Amino acid sequence: MEFDQLPEFDKDLKCLLKKYRTLNDDLRVVKQVLEIFPDERSPFSFRIDNLGLSTCVIKVKKIACKSRTWCKLGLKVSLCLFLR
Repeated sequence: MEFDQLPEFDKDLKCLLKKYRTLNDDLRVVKQVLEIFPDERSPFSFRIDNLGLSTCVIKVKKIACKSRTWCKLGLKVSLCLFLR
C-alpha cells in the first residue's frame, strides 16, 4: 500500500512534531495497521459517505500513541483510500 500526504498535512505535521516528538512513530503504526485492515472499525474509525467522490474516505480517531500528553489530547486523521 502506498501513502501520499498533502502539502498542507506535511506543513501541519512539521509544526506538531516540535511539540509532540513521537508523532512520526505514532503515524507509522497507524500506516502499518491500515496496510493490514484498510477499512473502518468502530469506534476507532468510520466511513464518511455522501461526499460525491468515487473513492472511500475514512476518518481515524482515538489513535494510540507513545507520548502520554498526546494521548490525552487525541489524534484524528482523515484519509482517502484509492483502490486500484
